Amino acid sequence: MCGNWNYVGETLVFMPELIWQSNIIAHFKERAMILILGNGLRMVIRYDTIELLTTDDGHYPGITATLHQSPHFFRSPPQEDLLLQITYMLSNANLRNGSRPQPRRFRVAGFDERHKEIAGSSLVYRCTFKNVNGFSSDIEQKIESLKNARGIPPMIHHSASIIRPRESHIIGLRKLYQALESFNNELPFPLTFQIQKLAQNGYLSPRQIIDLLPTFTSIFERTTLPICVTAMRRLVLQIPYPGPNVKAEDFDKNAIIELLLEVEKASTREALYAEGFGGTASQNTALIHRVTITPAGFYLDGPEPESNNRILRKYAGNHSNFVRVTFCDEDGDRLQYASNASNDEIYDGVFRKVLQDGFSIGKQKYEYLGSSHSSLRTQSCWFVAPFTQNDIYYDALHITQDLGRFGDIRSPAKCAARIGQAFSDTPNTLTLDETVTVETVADIERNGRVFSDGVGTMSEKLMEKIWDRLPDKYLVKPTCFQIRYRGAKGMISLDSRLPGVKLRLRESMIKFEGSTSNDLEICGGAYKPLPMYLNRQFIKILEDLGVEPEYFMRLQAKEVSRLREITASAYNASTFLQSKRVGDVVLLPQLIEHCSALDLDFRNDLFLRDILEMTVLIELRTLKHKARIPVERGYHLHGIMDETGILEEGEIYCCWIEDGKRTTLVGSNVVITRAPALHPGDIQLANAVNVPSDSPLNRLYNCVCFSQKGARDLPSQLSGGDLDGDLYYVIFDEDMKLKRTVKPADYSRSLPLDIGRPVKQEDMADFFLTFMKTDQLGVISNRHQVYADQDVMGTECSDCLKLAELCSTAVDYSKTGIPPKLNDPSVPRHSLWRPDFMAPGPHVKISHRPDDRLGFAEKYIPIEVMDEEDEVTNIKYYESKKACGQLYRAIDERKVFEDIQKLNVQANDSPDVIQHMWEFVKSRSQGIQWQHLRKDALEIQEIYDNNMLDIMHQYSEHPTRPISEREVFVGNILGKVGSVSKKQRELCISMKEKYDETAVFIINCIIKVDDEYSEEALERSIACFAVSLDDRKRRGAREEPLKSFRYLAAGVCLREMERVPGLLPNSWQG
Repeated sequence: MCGNWNYVGETLVFMPELIWQSNIIAHFKERAMILILGNGLRMVIRYDTIELLTTDDGHYPGITATLHQSPHFFRSPPQEDLLLQITYMLSNANLRNGSRPQPRRFRVAGFDERHKEIAGSSLVYRCTFKNVNGFSSDIEQKIESLKNARGIPPMIHHSASIIRPRESHIIGLRKLYQALESFNNELPFPLTFQIQKLAQNGYLSPRQIIDLLPTFTSIFERTTLPICVTAMRRLVLQIPYPGPNVKAEDFDKNAIIELLLEVEKASTREALYAEGFGGTASQNTALIHRVTITPAGFYLDGPEPESNNRILRKYAGNHSNFVRVTFCDEDGDRLQYASNASNDEIYDGVFRKVLQDGFSIGKQKYEYLGSSHSSLRTQSCWFVAPFTQNDIYYDALHITQDLGRFGDIRSPAKCAARIGQAFSDTPNTLTLDETVTVETVADIERNGRVFSDGVGTMSEKLMEKIWDRLPDKYLVKPTCFQIRYRGAKGMISLDSRLPGVKLRLRESMIKFEGSTSNDLEICGGAYKPLPMYLNRQFIKILEDLGVEPEYFMRLQAKEVSRLREITASAYNASTFLQSKRVGDVVLLPQLIEHCSALDLDFRNDLFLRDILEMTVLIELRTLKHKARIPVERGYHLHGIMDETGILEEGEIYCCWIEDGKRTTLVGSNVVITRAPALHPGDIQLANAVNVPSDSPLNRLYNCVCFSQKGARDLPSQLSGGDLDGDLYYVIFDEDMKLKRTVKPADYSRSLPLDIGRPVKQEDMADFFLTFMKTDQLGVISNRHQVYADQDVMGTECSDCLKLAELCSTAVDYSKTGIPPKLNDPSVPRHSLWRPDFMAPGPHVKISHRPDDRLGFAEKYIPIEVMDEEDEVTNIKYYESKKACGQLYRAIDERKVFEDIQKLNVQANDSPDVIQHMWEFVKSRSQGIQWQHLRKDALEIQEIYDNNMLDIMHQYSEHPTRPISEREVFVGNILGKVGSVSKKQRELCISMKEKYDETAVFIINCIIKVDDEYSEEALERSIACFAVSLDDRKRRGAREEPLKSFRYLAAGVCLREMERVPGLLPNSWQG
């Protein structure tokens, strides 16, 4: 049965929406339970998606699972349907590995059409065992074993009646959508979005929402739209899950209205504070709504700040007509590929329908618009609803036509890439007026090679104009920028010989014509030299080129030793946190130093200790599972061309500024490479030289300049690099001794796929879908790692060379539309045996209870062993003898982490560090009147907690399953198994920026009034520290009380005390 929990009077009941009467076979595997129904239907419920599991051994015994995300649904084709099976095999011949077996089943959005309508919002499944009085001994034994499964919440016994709903969930949803789409709905779109989100994401039933529509209307009539939206967003964080432990009165209409009024008041107070500081959002961002499309669901989220781009900047008054759409699996990751299952019905059914037909939210109908090059790989794109601006009608077609001329492009992939330039994040812009000269010059070409591919120049006066537009936080102003200008993209570097205010573009930078924009858009710049880290691809190639494994082992051992020492002293901890920018905005490194000044051991504070241990664990796991080993004598730098012609073939000029000191690299046989490196020739040697003091190159820094001389440009030899923004690794470690280099790859360039006519909007949408289905870059890279480890010739074996060529095709696929042919007979096949360093690591437990220790989960022995019926193939691992295997086994992450934790064994018996710090503050601030500011302090704390909850939900895998407060505070989402994925790393960067913005806003609330430094900054900071220590329980919230505000308040308070002469003792060293 599929349905929802509901209340009849005070009684909790299960209301089924759909009932399938069938014999069921239940399998309890390591990570999921698999329910096999009749007619070839099957449901897979991952244990970590179960919010509540109840058992009922009454007259109709059963198990009820309340989920926070939809299960996976499958159907098997009838045995006699031979034609269907043959058709499937033929249609997929060019998409997947030729050795792919015939799929046993097809992933579907639901078991039938009615189920598909509610599969994303009705997330309670009940399995009833009929004709049995109580559980059989076999079922009892399995349920008992299930309690120990990883991710399973505590199981509770609860008998609930099964009552058919008066109005089905499906009918309720249709009625709600009709009401929101009606012309009688006068609510603005941002509020309509939040109302639809309540139903679409399964927070409240459609009937409850319809009953609350007058309340939502009244709140809009009495307050501003931003406050309305904030209140509605906060409401969903306060609504509990219905279940045995929740009272019926919490879901009563009046209770929800009361809850809404409370969050409205809090949101109003926050808005008043924000007015004084111009709000918490940056001026370089836009508030954008988000939509997530999964096989079973259609989820709404936001609005959230998005970095500005050309489109958002141009249509600034119509941001609610643009939405960011992501296609993914129920857990937020890409659809999982399994050899025994087909995802075609999801891609060609669910996803294609959205891309070709669009979707409606309220009265707005959205259609596919486009995507940036980077978002294509993350399966994210932009949709737009038609709007009018300055009396001109804009839809997807008119917007793209307004960007430039694309009519002569006959490749959907190429056209999408060109239009995608307008979606690139460009947080800073400079409007070029008539004083700026823009000219296009020819490229430097030789032997069919473009030495200046993607790089132009700027005069010093133009560079200074750009500097004026940059945020003050950048201490070093760059001499190289990655830019977009009209139809041009690439890098520009300073050429001090250019007169006046001049921008000089190369022909290779011009990708399309017809744009009339005068904005020079800045994507990024060479603000600092980025650190150099090895990875497995580099290590394997370097090993094949003669670098001894002992070299890598020494580097790794040095890093492990450093991590072990981090918690040994306050200085080490503070320095480490500062270097990783953990808690830097909230003054956490300084707070740890203050602990030392007060003879307090910061490790005796559970929260501080957890923050530090979590940061160390992230580094340790990345070191082991990614071989991300720091190389002190190396950097990661933007590549540009020597415009002066002074560098000879094979020479580079490399200069950087670090800690205020300028360094120019000089030396022979400097190692230079670029990621991704799969071909052994992707790592080369160069001679780093200095230039005369009067050379224009002397004005450049934080970059590597390549020569314009020779038979072939060096960047193209390094994994097919160019100069339109690529970063290059430069290593000058004398201990890294390459014995030889290999001739670089020289692949012929594929011409973009030509469809023989101008590209239409639906062609680009269709390419987006095809790319999602057939993007194999990760598969190729993993297969390359396996064969490089297994073959005695390593990366130089024929299989690896073939895979390296395929990888080059896969990298270009997004621009050419030509996918790598994995079905070619010459392509190495998938192997079930992998080296041990590719195995996932132990599971990490992160509790939401602040008193629980961070640690590794015990290994779970599944009730049933893995077999061919499992959703994931059972890959086997062997012990690798190569350098990557040695490095992997050299780190016992459990032991290293446990050794670090043993330094803190005395913690449980020790006094409260923060309480002692508060006693110190009280004793030093006697006579200072701060009690009258307690109300202000409580309001500021509430604003902080609300924003913290927002971030915890926004950056979780699913909006209803927040990450921990400690992860937000650290600024890193800890991967449950192994190291974090690329997607998680990008999320972490965004989350860190969001939290830092919030923290700066809160600190301003404490120390400023109307954007001016307050005369009561010290008093208010003391009041905030005082109220932060009070025990608080959030009414109606699902989470434990938040703790981190006290550490922000303590840090600000001690800093404000430092400002007052004589308030702290002369011996104070904080």
